[in-house]
Amino acid sequence: MTMGFHEIVILSVAPIYVMMTTMVCLTQVSPFLAKLSLHGKVLHAPSPQQQQQQQQSTTRTRQTDKPNQSTSTVSRLHRIIDRLWIPKSYFRYFYLLATANWILIYGLAQRRCFPMSSDPTKHYHIPTTIAIPMFAHCLRRTYECYYIHRWRSNMHIASFLLGIFYYTLLPWAFLQDDSIDATANVISMSLHIYFQYEQYRHHELLSQLRQQNHNAAQYHLPMRQRFFRYVSCPHYLMEVLLYASLIFALPFDSINRRHCGLLLWVCVSLSINALHSQTWYRQTFNSKTVDGDTAEFVSQRKAIIPWIL
Repeated sequence: MTMGFHEIVILSVAPIYVMMTTMVCLTQVSPFLAKLSLHGKVLHAPSPQQQQQQQQSTTRTRQTDKPNQSTSTVSRLHRIIDRLWIPKSYFRYFYLLATANWILIYGLAQRRCFPMSSDPTKHYHIPTTIAIPMFAHCLRRTYECYYIHRWRSNMHIASFLLGIFYYTLLPWAFLQDDSIDATANVISMSLHIYFQYEQYRHHELLSQLRQQNHNAAQYHLPMRQRFFRYVSCPHYLMEVLLYASLIFALPFDSINRRHCGLLLWVCVSLSINALHSQTWYRQTFNSKTVDGDTAEFVSQRKAIIPWIL
């Protein structure tokens, strides 16, 4: 019996996560890719004046240097891509989509709409112990996007489309054979709930620290509240831990390559984002702008993993 579309998607999940992880690693060596991936305080969209100046400069260069057609085409493509900035508040659409997507895929799985080609009497399903916490996570993040976060910055549309793709794919990472025992580990599930709470509290603290103006001079530095005393980006740390605790809540024999690929992507992408934020903090709150104690604290605090990274 030939594989159904759902099985093709399931088999593709792990390789896709590996490719996504590779791509985000390439942003560390490619300035062009790095510009597309950054968002928020570490990178703001160019203003219309900057775009106009860049366009005038490019026009003068084209008139004087007379580049060949291929170079001109690449330059035009870069200029088009540079204009594709959108408000970072569009993050809310990630979680609106994710919430709806979890309801859809979980509902279809419960109605046994994903049969196994090797044995049509068996079906793929999402364990309820996974579906409910992930649905709660997406719902909570939707609430935060509307009522907690104070959006003042931008992101590139490439990052937005990647986020949409990620949250569309996410439920497929947890579809598994319904004959596999998926009883959750109580300790891991308890930790997952705790990490969810801590992430919410850290988002709340960040929101309280942000001012109406996103100018660096008006941006308050998260200092010694909660896990900020250990790392610059505890909300990223909590994201990694809540995924890890959820995956390891499952019996060991039910953890598969899709779960590992997902965890790899979350760890690498959030670590890179945290390192960018750490660099911004150290450049912005140095000894010339704040007192010595604060500058020393910022320089010694790690980005995402206490005492390590």
